[in-house]
Amino acid sequence: MKKLWKPKKWPHSFIIFDLKMKLSTLFVLAAFFGMHANDSYSQKNRITLNVDNVTVAAVIDEIEATTNFRFVYNTKYVDTHRKVSLNVKQKSIQEVLKVLFDTTQTEYTVRNTQVILSIKKTSVKPVNSINPSGRQGPIRVTGKVTDAAGTSLPGVAVVIKGTKNGVATDFDGNYTITVPGPESILVFTSMGFDAKEVTVGSQQVLNVTLKEAVSELDEVVVSTGYWQEKRKLSTGNIGRIDAKTIERQPVLNPLEALQGQVAGVFIRQSSGLPGTGFTINIRGLNSLNTGSSGTPNANLPFIVIDGVPFFSESLNQVLGGQRGNPLENIRPQDIESIEVLKDADATAIYGSRGANGVILITTKKGKPGKTRFELDISNGVQWMPVRLDLLNTEQFLAMRREAFANSTAPNQGGFPDLFLWDQNRETDWQEELLGGTAEDTRASLAISGGSERTQFMIRGSFTRRTGVFEYDDSVFKS
Repeated sequence: MKKLWKPKKWPHSFIIFDLKMKLSTLFVLAAFFGMHANDSYSQKNRITLNVDNVTVAAVIDEIEATTNFRFVYNTKYVDTHRKVSLNVKQKSIQEVLKVLFDTTQTEYTVRNTQVILSIKKTSVKPVNSINPSGRQGPIRVTGKVTDAAGTSLPGVAVVIKGTKNGVATDFDGNYTITVPGPESILVFTSMGFDAKEVTVGSQQVLNVTLKEAVSELDEVVVSTGYWQEKRKLSTGNIGRIDAKTIERQPVLNPLEALQGQVAGVFIRQSSGLPGTGFTINIRGLNSLNTGSSGTPNANLPFIVIDGVPFFSESLNQVLGGQRGNPLENIRPQDIESIEVLKDADATAIYGSRGANGVILITTKKGKPGKTRFELDISNGVQWMPVRLDLLNTEQFLAMRREAFANSTAPNQGGFPDLFLWDQNRETDWQEELLGGTAEDTRASLAISGGSERTQFMIRGSFTRRTGVFEYDDSVFKS
């Protein structure tokens, strides 16, 4: 009987080797296609980013939100608070990661849609709040300086704080400077802008925006009473004080607040009694008629309150009295600003009435919003701290006796202090006349508010001031 052919039995070792060969081939092919797939995905998916001075964490969030890439990292070794600026268009993930981390201690690996961030093997120190990048020694910092509108600022001084080392930005606003370490502070200064200080930290790209400085020359002032313009554009000689300056002074009269605040304006109170009038001269006297003979003073300035002309002489003087002043019933706290026109601006609009200058007073107005209540109460005291060094009774009588001896008077009637009065009495007349304590009490209540179209302000006030004299006529009330 014919024997059928039987396959030869393969040794076990050959079978195992053959199985290993097949599995190895399978893994190689899988790895090849997997690597090809990874490379294909990362190359096909392009990233577009345009961010300025944001954290690395914000960049990672943006990439994850717009692509399928997912990041894996440990915040202990990756500085996600470092600020960067990126402007890439249709770039691969590898190119973006290179811009982000090539100059840092962070290492990156891309596996399909997974991006793994780790610290480089040469770095052993974790990041911390003092030196986030783990970098030691000098750091080279570059950046650009712009204004709020994004315009480049050339010539900006960039100085390391506490040293004289610094550079200036070029025509395009760019700069490069080497600082001793991450704790260094850069100070950016330029004329017309507020200075800015920035701690370097781990940032190697440091873009800065400077804010335009607002100086006193940009304040709005009343130039002629009919329009407003900035101080730097004003051609006239104008003095001005605002509400903040007035409120800091413990005064009862607006002219007291103006005293010593504006050059060329001389203000003097006629006496120390409360509520007495003031003499006001702007740039000297224009007339010999000073009002001493009972006629109106021809040198007083023209006073305008909220556009309405006001008496320069007090109402009491107009009616024949002697006390008071024209502004005693206006509380300084009610005034928004006082402007003094001292040259042709005064006569150009007010004519001959402004020949002695013009004082423009603007009072406070209500502001839109919720109804506001303002209560202001203050109390103070005054006294005479320094007194004149006068003769005592014995010294005075010695002087009077010498005067009597040298006198040719026929009788003793001209010297009652020697022959009629008590010559042993000691009286300190400064203490008797000026030894009192003056009290100053002020209280006011204001209600204000309104809408965009209608505003209101209602204020009531009480003022009481006494003098250092001990009689009732020295009390001033309003």
